[in-house]
Amino acid sequence: MRQHQLLAYYYAIAALCVTLRITFCAAGSDGETIKRDHQEEEEQQLIPLTKCCDLGQFYNAGFDRCLEWESYLAEVHLLATPFFQDVPPFYNDNDGRVVHPVAPSAFLLSLANFTFCPSGQIARISPDFQLFKNGSMKTVEGKALKFGEFCVDRIISRELGASTNLTAGLFVTRFCIPDPCAVNNNRTGCVRKCCPNGMALNGDERICQVNSAPFEIPFHDESGAALNASSHFGTSSSSSLVVSDGVFVDCQHGAYSLRPSVEGDDEFYILPNGRIHTPALGEYHDDYCIDNFVSEDGVELQALMCFPPQAEESEENSVIQSIYPYFLFVSSLFLIATFVVHALLPELRNTHGVTVMCHVASMTVMYVGLGTIQLSHHLSDGICVGLAVTVHFAFLATFTWLNVLSFDIWWTFNDRRLPRRTSKLGRRFAYYSLYAWSVPTVIVVFGQVADNVKGLSKHIYQPEFGILKCWFHTPGSFYTFLYGPMALLILANILFFIMTATALCRTRVGTTRKDEANLFHSKQKFRAIFVLFILMGVCWITEVISFAVGGSAYLWIPTDILNILTAVFVFFIFVCKPSVWSLLMKKHPSLQKFDRLCPNCMKYDNGQQENEDRSFLQQTSI
Repeated sequence: MRQHQLLAYYYAIAALCVTLRITFCAAGSDGETIKRDHQEEEEQQLIPLTKCCDLGQFYNAGFDRCLEWESYLAEVHLLATPFFQDVPPFYNDNDGRVVHPVAPSAFLLSLANFTFCPSGQIARISPDFQLFKNGSMKTVEGKALKFGEFCVDRIISRELGASTNLTAGLFVTRFCIPDPCAVNNNRTGCVRKCCPNGMALNGDERICQVNSAPFEIPFHDESGAALNASSHFGTSSSSSLVVSDGVFVDCQHGAYSLRPSVEGDDEFYILPNGRIHTPALGEYHDDYCIDNFVSEDGVELQALMCFPPQAEESEENSVIQSIYPYFLFVSSLFLIATFVVHALLPELRNTHGVTVMCHVASMTVMYVGLGTIQLSHHLSDGICVGLAVTVHFAFLATFTWLNVLSFDIWWTFNDRRLPRRTSKLGRRFAYYSLYAWSVPTVIVVFGQVADNVKGLSKHIYQPEFGILKCWFHTPGSFYTFLYGPMALLILANILFFIMTATALCRTRVGTTRKDEANLFHSKQKFRAIFVLFILMGVCWITEVISFAVGGSAYLWIPTDILNILTAVFVFFIFVCKPSVWSLLMKKHPSLQKFDRLCPNCMKYDNGQQENEDRSFLQQTSI
């Protein structure tokens, strides 16, 4: 009996424990639910806000772009400005009361994943707007937008003018509206202002900044008489023209500015049909925008004009241009091999040999750079211009060192004395270097001055690297900074060739074949003439002709191939010779496995090889 009572007590206690456990678990579950509901309620109370650009970026009004603070500006204090500092006040949805202050923790921030406005719409910004706690917005003009239809971000500005420090400016809201020019049904034209109203363009930094200078449009009729703009511009349906502000001209082929205060020929007018007219040039354009430009000299009304579209590259040109760079890279290997061979053999590092090395090094940079330019389509502006300047310098240096080679060979053959043995680089090479490096430097520097110095006449040709591609922009710049100097150097080389041939003929008069060495020496002279002729630029003469004449790309394939193969010719002319190859194998036996590169170099008996080596040392040690 007592045992049954204990068992009953045990089951009762167990049941009580189970009941208590279930009760506590239920309470815990309810607590978690309450906590989760509380978090959701707090999240619902957060103010939704969409930032136009990513963190660490600011919005560039007018250009409708996001720019990096760190990479674009040098002022460090800008980076320390928190995004939520001086955030605009928020308003209650129901009663319109101001909610202030608002802590950063009160926002539910999202990024807009910046995209451009759809076709037929443009981006509009407003510094005067009201934000509501439900995420909506209303502009000062009364335009109401829901959450997701707009974004907010900072713009940068200057407090006084172009010479003051940049500061993190006010918040603005960005949203899309129908393009006034696209819906201009009852109007005859449209004028585009580059920056939003109340802002001017800082051309040096390519930003729109707040500026209070009045925006006055030079409005004229066809005869050039000034007209009253108020009767033509406006926003009503009776207005004949409409001004669309904050629409930076989107030029597919680059843009240039008209600055009447600097160049008289840049004077422009706006006609009643909205087109821009340049009287000095007699041209009319639609692709433009005008605005006040801010600089250290003050504020000036200027226009940005689009370059006309370039002729579309034919399919055959595209195919060929996609193949040529790889041939340039392969040819560069032969140039590098030529340079290395001269570096390995002290016997070749005399005046003539080091001159060859300088010529080959310049040509290598030119080939690699040209190939890179043709293959690269998305380089930054700095890298693009830097690469173009480097290739420009290497291009000119290739021809100046070729000119030095031509002169050096003429000087050698014109001197009727026997060649003197010397392995030292003397004063003559110093003069050669001064000439060969200075000429390209002067031309390249002049080109960059023309590109970057303000106030120069528009009639001065400019390289304009990076406008469309990482190379010259117009035929005039090609001829002025590249093909013109190159043609002069080629003409000088031809003159040296004629004088060298004349001097060689004089030395051949009365010469008898006394021995095999003299015969070989004469053959070497003729080989030098042939080398000189190849290196004179015959290949590049055809390049200039093809550039001037134009026509099908297939027509000029032989000359282009000849240009590319010049590097191979250089290798066989300066390296693939029995005398050079013999020295190379003697000093570096491990390179004998490369005999296949020059199969005919070792096909001489010992006596003939000895005569050639002796003649070679006499010829190259000048």
